[in-house]
Amino acid sequence: MKETDPTNQLKRIKKVSAPPFLFTRIEAKIEAREKNRLPISWAFGGSLALGILLCLNIFLIINSSEPNHQNNQINSVADALELNTSNQLYYE
Repeated sequence: MKETDPTNQLKRIKKVSAPPFLFTRIEAKIEAREKNRLPISWAFGGSLALGILLCLNIFLIINSSEPNHQNNQINSVADALELNTSNQLYYE
């Protein structure tokens, strides 16, 4: 029973020495990750561009709520391209 006891196995573990300069390597990797960050000006520019795009989309959605004007434009394009504006698949 003593052979399978986990506490006996833990007693056999010995201390391992750390490789030389391990701490300096860890610090160098942390500094390298911090240097690869996106500059604030790029982040600000990207967020500004996305904000303008969002405002433009909202403006277009609000102004496209006029169905008569939109239908007239669609019909004029369909007539110019000689397209059928009906949703019927089969004709009588």
